[in-house]
Amino acid sequence: MRWEDTLVIDAPVDVLWSLTADVQRWPDLTPTMTRVTRLDDGPLRVGSRARIKQPGQAEAVWTVTELTEGRGFSWQTRLLGLTMIGSHRLAQVGDGCRNTLGIEVHGRGAGCSGWCSAR
Repeated sequence: MRWEDTLVIDAPVDVLWSLTADVQRWPDLTPTMTRVTRLDDGPLRVGSRARIKQPGQAEAVWTVTELTEGRGFSWQTRLLGLTMIGSHRLAQVGDGCRNTLGIEVHGRGAGCSGWCSAR
């Protein structure tokens, strides 16, 4: 199962990247994050980990698996036999920035997770 959402924001890519890469600030910026705690120091990089609590979901540790500085990253977690991969992609569009967020769910029951989340 894969979901994706794209929004064009009237801001330069570098501004959006600074907000995207500062994952610990996400709870200040969006109601979809209750708490984000980095488990390592320094800039976000492949191998960086964060413990995330989202409303209505169990706490999970996410590990960065791919990162293109200034343009986006992907990370993943395993929870209840499912592998979830989140992606955050930025692209310049005129004077603004296209922000694309994606989530993939793999494993036994992945189809049910999509059906259940749609309800």
